Amino acid sequence: MELLLLFALLLFVLYFYLKYVVYDVWRRAGIPHDRPSIPLGTLPLDYIRRKATLGSILTNSYKRYKRFPLHGVYVIYKPVLVITDPKIIQLVLVKDCNIFLDRGFYADPEKDLISLSLARVNGERWRILRRQLSSSFAPKKIKFMFLMVKEFCERLIEIYEDELRESDVVRIDELTSRFTIDCAFATLFGFNCNLLKNPDNDFYKYGKQSNEQGVIYSIISFFLPELAALCRIPKVRRDTNSFFERFFENMIDCQKKKNMAENNLLGAMMQLMKGGSNRELDENTKLTTQEAAAQLVTFFAPSQGMPAFVIIHCLYELSLNPEVQERLYKEIYETACRSEELTYRTLSELSYLNLVLQETLRKHTPLPVLNRIAIEDFSIPDSDIVIRKNTRIAISTHGLHHDPDIYPDPEKFDPTRFTPENKAKRHSSTYLPFGTGPRFCIGKQQGILIPKLALFYLLLNYKFSVCDNTPANLEYLPEHLILILKNEIYLRIEKRKELDHVHQPDFR
Repeated sequence: MELLLLFALLLFVLYFYLKYVVYDVWRRAGIPHDRPSIPLGTLPLDYIRRKATLGSILTNSYKRYKRFPLHGVYVIYKPVLVITDPKIIQLVLVKDCNIFLDRGFYADPEKDLISLSLARVNGERWRILRRQLSSSFAPKKIKFMFLMVKEFCERLIEIYEDELRESDVVRIDELTSRFTIDCAFATLFGFNCNLLKNPDNDFYKYGKQSNEQGVIYSIISFFLPELAALCRIPKVRRDTNSFFERFFENMIDCQKKKNMAENNLLGAMMQLMKGGSNRELDENTKLTTQEAAAQLVTFFAPSQGMPAFVIIHCLYELSLNPEVQERLYKEIYETACRSEELTYRTLSELSYLNLVLQETLRKHTPLPVLNRIAIEDFSIPDSDIVIRKNTRIAISTHGLHHDPDIYPDPEKFDPTRFTPENKAKRHSSTYLPFGTGPRFCIGKQQGILIPKLALFYLLLNYKFSVCDNTPANLEYLPEHLILILKNEIYLRIEKRKELDHVHQPDFR
């Protein structure tokens, strides 16, 4: 009986604390917000039921409160400040980014390999990693990657030809994921996964496992790191962690036997393991094998990488919008006819392809929410609002990208939104597919290069259209912060007949 009374008392204290202390934060601060309810705060039950993604929830919140520069939400017991004003977004991500540099993810290096990835580490460790690894994505390196990716595009066409001998309806999502992993690991690590030809290997199996997580983990790791630290919930399974650690160690051993270092991301990490290019790191700050392996695991999210996400969604939209596809095909075909070979410069000059990719990333934003945490108090200029130290911040990129006041008729796929004249009408912080500021996606250039080349080859060779198995609406797994498709994407593919006029065999 006494235990029951004690339990009831604890529940009452918890209820009182949540209702009158935690759930009163935004009212006391004068920040507009929805009325929270115990125990989820303002988090809808649909998220727990796996019927809504975090991105869609914050988009709905953005729509309700976009007339305000910012508003508050509650995720269980954690107040989160959602910023909607592009000017304040610019302050947080760029101008005053040193105050908001950390993302505040839960990290448990002993139990969870991905905690050590560049996307999740904070503070000085992030600065060291970012500075040393950025050289792997310098313009000269991207141009070198271009030649390697071209070879994989030719292999991709061979696989498509094999698929078309069986059926004119092809599942493109799985095939594209395998292709982009082959490209990424060859260019960054000098390793040929050969997934295009051999998808049934351990590398692909464990790569998929690295994406597995639950709704509860997403909430806890994203918003409640203190609870995550208490529970020590890993994102990646132990056998997956072990596999990638062993895999990375084997790659390092191979390089040591060759007595040479690759001029790529693997080479940069090997330098960091030795103390940096100028030996500026001591024993306590050198890159560990676990940290290096964590960067490798990162390339399997979301659903085997940003390049795969872009290609799949672009082909899907082009199938739904044949007039856009034909205009893009015309640009690609004319370029192929007049070019002796496809060069990096030629590819970069395909203006309509650039517009199509930008519109794809607007309508289908792979990272629908950006998160930051304030490391000190910050007063918003020209207002009486103060963002307190340790406040968690969210920015709804999906909400911005689908705001009809910024992008009229946002559900329409319209690449002309991104002509120089139209871009000049918008604030730069209303388009954030890769984020912006110091913590923007380090692999942005590679993340665009691979889709550009793949789309050049695919659209030159094939016409894509919808079929009976093509989903009318795209759905995403709710447990992921990064969008990962729930649907299988099937498209009808028809061989282009005009290829006889293209004299370069490399294009077909």
